[in-house]
Amino acid sequence: MIPSFFSSIRARLLLLVLVAILPALGQSLYTEWEQRQEATAEARARVLRIARRLSLTENAFIDGAHHLLLGLAELPEVRRHDSSACSARFSRLHKELPAYTSLIATKPNGDLFCSSIPYAGPLNFADRLWFQKVVETRAFSTGEYVIGRITGKPVLLMAYPVLDKAGQVRAVVGASLDLAWFNRFGADTGLSPKSNFIVFDTTGLVLGYYPEPEKWAGKSVRTTPLYRTISPDKDGGIAEMAGPDGISRIYASASVGKTGGAIDAYVAVGIPAEELFGEVHSVFTRNLALVLIIALVAFAATWFTGELSIRRPVSQVVSAAKELAAGNFKYRASVDRVQGELGQLGHTFNEMAESLERQIAEREQAKEKILKGLQRIEALREIDRAITSTLDLRGVLALLLEKIDFALPYSAAAIMLWNKEHRFLEPVACRNIDENEWKKRFSRGPTLALTVLETKAPVVVRNLQTDPRTRDPGFARQQGIVSFLGIPLVVKDEAIGVLAFYTREEHEFTDDEVEFLSALANQAAIAVHNAQLYEETLRRGAELKETHEHLVALHGVTVAASQSLDLDAVLQEIIKQITDIFKFDATRIFLFNNDKSELRLRASYERVPEYFDSVRSVLAGQGTVGRVAETGEPLILDDIQSSPLYQETSLTKVMQRAGYHFFAALPIKAKLRTVGSLICMGENPRNLNPGEHQLLMSMTGQIGIAVENASLFEETLERAKELQQKTLELEKAITVKDEFLSVMSHELRTPLNVVMGYAGMLKDRMLGETNHEQERALEKILSQSKDQLGMINNILQTTQIEAGAEKIEVHEMALTQLLEGLKSDYELSLSKDLGLIWDYPSGLPLMQTDGGKLKQILQNLINNAIKFTHKGHVAISVRHDLASETVEFRVEDTGVGIPADMIIGIFEKFRQVDSSETRLYGGVGMGLYIVKRFTEMLGGKIEVESEVGKGSTFTVRIPLAFE
Repeated sequence: MIPSFFSSIRARLLLLVLVAILPALGQSLYTEWEQRQEATAEARARVLRIARRLSLTENAFIDGAHHLLLGLAELPEVRRHDSSACSARFSRLHKELPAYTSLIATKPNGDLFCSSIPYAGPLNFADRLWFQKVVETRAFSTGEYVIGRITGKPVLLMAYPVLDKAGQVRAVVGASLDLAWFNRFGADTGLSPKSNFIVFDTTGLVLGYYPEPEKWAGKSVRTTPLYRTISPDKDGGIAEMAGPDGISRIYASASVGKTGGAIDAYVAVGIPAEELFGEVHSVFTRNLALVLIIALVAFAATWFTGELSIRRPVSQVVSAAKELAAGNFKYRASVDRVQGELGQLGHTFNEMAESLERQIAEREQAKEKILKGLQRIEALREIDRAITSTLDLRGVLALLLEKIDFALPYSAAAIMLWNKEHRFLEPVACRNIDENEWKKRFSRGPTLALTVLETKAPVVVRNLQTDPRTRDPGFARQQGIVSFLGIPLVVKDEAIGVLAFYTREEHEFTDDEVEFLSALANQAAIAVHNAQLYEETLRRGAELKETHEHLVALHGVTVAASQSLDLDAVLQEIIKQITDIFKFDATRIFLFNNDKSELRLRASYERVPEYFDSVRSVLAGQGTVGRVAETGEPLILDDIQSSPLYQETSLTKVMQRAGYHFFAALPIKAKLRTVGSLICMGENPRNLNPGEHQLLMSMTGQIGIAVENASLFEETLERAKELQQKTLELEKAITVKDEFLSVMSHELRTPLNVVMGYAGMLKDRMLGETNHEQERALEKILSQSKDQLGMINNILQTTQIEAGAEKIEVHEMALTQLLEGLKSDYELSLSKDLGLIWDYPSGLPLMQTDGGKLKQILQNLINNAIKFTHKGHVAISVRHDLASETVEFRVEDTGVGIPADMIIGIFEKFRQVDSSETRLYGGVGMGLYIVKRFTEMLGGKIEVESEVGKGSTFTVRIPLAFE
């Protein structure tokens, strides 16, 4: 028990007090006389100590405010001007800091956005001297003593600037020190009612007074002896004089200072002389018993002081250590008011806890970021799998919007596609928006979506309802959408549409979100492009099918016209074919007689023959039949019941009375002369499409051929057979092409992209650490996958070239920028034995050409040179030929070279120098073919020089301006 007690801090302090008191017991008798002599000096020193302690305490408050503001300036809520979070944080701090009336933060223009206490209406502090001073000096500053605008109390406001990385003021934080503290301090000093203390500024304005603060606070002491005696050059002095109340006291004074500069204010303490000298006189009456009482008091003071100033702070640190060990990293030791080494120990411990908390938070954030990245990759995979499961464009768009709505936290989304035929951005599909209203109010003029399409860059609008760039803010308010993010759908450097995201609350899209949604848009663009290609293929297939059907029908007519030399039989068969194909209710053929004075009915089909018995011949030039035959111009009326032209040209009006609507009269021509008329009628109104019109004209021509030259039967039959064979071959070629494009787009590219994505994740250690061998294997997978994807892209591009789908997009481009980009692309991809030499002047001119195709020409040549060069170098040189206004690109390598007999064929499709199955170099032989075709499309020429074993040189010359 005894050893345990004496091992405590409190017991050791008591022992020290006891050791200190024992000599005092003997000394007290000796010093009794000496103390009488020193009473006066001691009294004056006591007053001075009180005054200086007051001054130092206020300086400590100011220093504390400086440190507080340093901490507030680093808060994220302050730096991002988050009013609600910042005010909540300041309010919590304010409760722990009663010495301050308020904590505030303002914007650089002085507008208040954060306060620890509520305030009414907007406030601005730009007119305050403390605000102007801190903005000007960009350092901790104190202002004048003022009445606070929020609290209405007299305060001393101290401020500190919040600077960004560029050193510019981003915000100003401030703390208002409650000047009522001076009055409380005076009460806490234990001064007698006859003593007083005063705090006043350089103008003599009283800031604090004790006793009776309400009587003197705010008044001036400028005319008093106290103000005239106490000045900066007499700081720390002591004198006996009359105070503001006229009573004579001994006054001691000191200046109030602060870190970074002095505060122009002074503190003075006055004690009546009789009070001080009375204590001196009492010393002479003390005895040994008093010394013992003092000893007991010292023991008690030591007991309680040790508890408050030593044992309790140590216990706080021990408790905090235990909480930290238990995993509570937010717990802090309460040592804010502890000074000295113990305070330093406690603050150091708190800093360590904050560091641990910060490190753990950073680790959790990194973990959350990785998980979020994996979730986004999975979302991309799900969306990719969904949109590549169909080639129907509407289905692709519907699935895309459905998956976006399911996987992403956005309120609405929309897709707009570029209509190449009519040259406008067309609203196609949307989700969680009134589609009919959206399409009805969608503008074809300049819009945010059109800006996204034209710039090929994302556009973010924080509030559609207030942003001046919004064409129709009323629609945004009607639909309840606020923020907007538009991302271009780009395929092969061509913008095909815009994917738009909307939120119903104001939202700031981060760079991370924009990057992720751009990746999603890239996937969507490929799927949409594939679906468009598929629809285009279907459309062309349907057109080819219709053409084929028309050709078959025309072939049937041709066969009918060629099967017999009996003209009437041939014409009757043609009538039957036309009627069956077009579903006419009546079809009639009139031919001129020998002298061309009359048109006579030679063949006919009528569903109701009795309507037409009266019309079997027509004089030349009369009626619709005679007029068409005479003029050689066709007459096609969708509805004769409402046609003024029919009323004008028809003589009998038989068809109108019979209730027919559709009427067509076509001249039958042979060798540029008209030999008759073909008449077609229908009971319902009808509008022939261009294909039907062309087919009917063609059939009429076949009738003319049959009439003019029945003897050409055999030749016509042979041509029909050839035409049928070509049609079958064309259908087969289209089928093969459709299957090929489908396989290449979906069965090869999609899995390959997934392989490359996951291999890249493994290589970047996103799915865990990898060893050296695994990294080499992953690099090989990525390399081979890129090569495979390149071969697939070359094959698809060759197909587009052959189909005439490749278009030239001419724009002004900086050649130096293109070359710098290529140079950057190849910096890390070469072996140690192979070097890349770039030789081009810095002042290359601007080119008017297709930059994408020019870049692919150079990439294919450089890749080809690297592939066939194991060691040595590949040199790329560029020169501008002023005479011919061309730019010469030369790619030279020290590789294996090309045999002379093979050079002539290297630009052909699927052509390689070594095409055996055991060849050393991969590829499908498309790269140089694409180079040559693109060069020719850009109006240029390509040449090659090579020697086996020494290398090859490819020279491309492209006009400076495409014509």
